[in-house]
Amino acid sequence: SQPSNYRIMPPMLRNWTRILLGAWLVARLALTHAASPEETRAYDTSLKLFHDGLFELAERECAGFTATYTNSERLPDIVLVQVQARLRLKRPDDAIALLNQRTNLVAAKPDEFAFWRAEAVLDKGDAAGAGAAFGQFLGAFPQSPRRLEAAYRQAFVLHQLGQLDQAIALLRNADSPFVQAATPHPEAELAVRGRLLLAEILIGRGDFAGAEQASMAAGNPATPDLVWQRDYLLARAKNGLGQFAEAYNRTTNFWNATPAVIQREVRAAALLLQAGLLEKLGQVDPALQLYERMLTEDVPAGQRPVALRQ
Repeated sequence: SQPSNYRIMPPMLRNWTRILLGAWLVARLALTHAASPEETRAYDTSLKLFHDGLFELAERECAGFTATYTNSERLPDIVLVQVQARLRLKRPDDAIALLNQRTNLVAAKPDEFAFWRAEAVLDKGDAAGAGAAFGQFLGAFPQSPRRLEAAYRQAFVLHQLGQLDQAIALLRNADSPFVQAATPHPEAELAVRGRLLLAEILIGRGDFAGAEQASMAAGNPATPDLVWQRDYLLARAKNGLGQFAEAYNRTTNFWNATPAVIQREVRAAALLLQAGLLEKLGQVDPALQLYERMLTEDVPAGQRPVALRQ
């Protein structure tokens, strides 16, 4: 029963008593679950090590955190960081094993756990499995912030697997997950990469008009490597369309302004394209000079005979 002094309280005071009692209980619960300074430091240290690129140390710190703070509300975040650290360390099997061990945490962040499982399967080299996993992700989590990333990954895997019709549909159809996620953010890196991947696929199919459109849709990328790739794809598309002068104008920086991340084989193919365009434009001497220069530069051996035959 209630204490006698409670029964004789005025109704308004009685209500305030309930409010204060409720606030006290909430504060007690907050104190019960609040992280200690030691836990906070361990958490911050794990994240900083990862963001600084010290993946071995980050993975070890995360393991120590999960062993020490077994009831922490931050466990899902720390486990996901540990999974990513293992992937950066080229240990996809260990990342998958950790995800399997921590299925009890999935409910806290189901889309993140599903995404990183698919990423681990891709890193393992199982393209078919990764394609299926990213497809399941897109169906299960239509509102996830990872939607654009997952859609691009699936398109990339479909391209690897030679499933080009499915890749084109994913990258071009208005109702596809990629287009729906990319349209509000056309400048996002993965939105640009997806459009350039579409252009690459369409060039391979001889759809040069479609490839030109896809390359132009990439807009003005923020990084030099994507600008270079856009111009290379546009040059190839316009060459296929017979627009040789416009194609050549896209190649003028291929030799001196090639970002280091562009593979040597791609760079060499771009330079061969430039020389071929010069020939088509009747500029034989500059074309020959470019072929000769290729023989003295860092061009893969397999592509040198092409220059020699010119």
